[in-house]
Amino acid sequence: MRRVLQLLRLVFPLIIMLCAAPVHAQTWSDLMQTCGDAVEHPNRFRIEDCGRVYLAMPVRPVIKTIAPGGGFGGGLRAIHDFTPKARWNKEISGTAAVSTNRFLFLEGDVLFERPAFACTGKSECPVKDNFQIELYTRRVELPGLSYYGPGNTTTQQTHVQFGERWFEGGVKVLDPVLSWLDIGGEMGYLVPHIGPIPNSSIPSIESLFNDTQAPGLTAQPGFMHYKILALPHYPAILPFKLDYQIAYEYYQDLDLHRFSFHKFEADLINMRPLRWRRKAVPASPNAARDWLCTPQGAGKVCTFGYIAINGLLTLETAAQQQIPFYFQPTIGGADLADRDTLRGFLDLRFRAPNRMVLQGEYGHNIWGPLGILAFYETGRVGNRASDLGFSGLHHDVGVGVTLSVQNRIVMRAYIGFSTNEGSRMTWKAGPLL
Repeated sequence: MRRVLQLLRLVFPLIIMLCAAPVHAQTWSDLMQTCGDAVEHPNRFRIEDCGRVYLAMPVRPVIKTIAPGGGFGGGLRAIHDFTPKARWNKEISGTAAVSTNRFLFLEGDVLFERPAFACTGKSECPVKDNFQIELYTRRVELPGLSYYGPGNTTTQQTHVQFGERWFEGGVKVLDPVLSWLDIGGEMGYLVPHIGPIPNSSIPSIESLFNDTQAPGLTAQPGFMHYKILALPHYPAILPFKLDYQIAYEYYQDLDLHRFSFHKFEADLINMRPLRWRRKAVPASPNAARDWLCTPQGAGKVCTFGYIAINGLLTLETAAQQQIPFYFQPTIGGADLADRDTLRGFLDLRFRAPNRMVLQGEYGHNIWGPLGILAFYETGRVGNRASDLGFSGLHHDVGVGVTLSVQNRIVMRAYIGFSTNEGSRMTWKAGPLL
């Protein structure tokens, strides 16, 4: 069985890409014409049209930050719909990306989708999301991740690196039960592998740490992964957004029987637009005025941007067992899920089984896809849930710019200033297009 899984983890994502690869010449022609118009006569509407045609392409290039420290990543994504007009829509997709630092990402998905069961027999249904069943497989190779040791008070002098690669495959189910609530579950098999980093200017992890400071360093079992989640949201469309993900997970050590653990995570995004309703539509355009308060719709409403208040809480417990260090959450820069945490610190800077992050952000699209942002963040990690509180917090502030296509941020660059580790400037590609 394991030999079969090992074969699948190598070839299945590539098979998915080949199956999803039909390309229509008309799509490329539409893309060249639409994006050519946007280059020759740039404005926000032509740029949005270019993005819309690009995202509809069955095969398209992608840009992606595969993991912190991986550098710029790019590759291809292929999508193919089967029976899109049937009650059950079937979509097969594949993604392959590689970064400048040799990070590798391969993914294959088969998605089955239909209208929500809550709408069965109703002529008008407030539930807009679809019921989904997704079969997935993923292989990731990360040959240079940072580790500074366990806990909330580590220093940069203990900076080491380790290599990580893993394969996972499984099934996800998502059911929208109300207009503002989706519930779902996931079950999968996960095989991690941790290795040293030879021939690097940064010390390899085994030179400073052992299994006590980095549990799971010398042996990695296979895991079964179980997850249940609730997704409260209102509404689903920007600019006003309340988007929560609350999940309970269990990782079961199948081989060594000493690394099983439980995980609770709440990822809370709250976004509020700053709008102003004009008494009358301005008679003529004004660049400075439209930059400050961007017109929407017919022009009677304009927006000054948005304010977001976000929270992230992760709690991991293992009873009499240990939590592998590579599964422990991090703060600093972005985490392995590409969520921004404390952007004024180095990526993956602090690591422990429990974390808490609070973020305040102001953002404003000043022209077409170009936006600006300013943020304040605070948070900490802890070995126990009781360690999380309002003492020992790390803080940062910063400013940045974003590039968006169809309400998706495809590039972000910022400079963050931390309370005790100076400033940090970085840029990231993604999320995945």
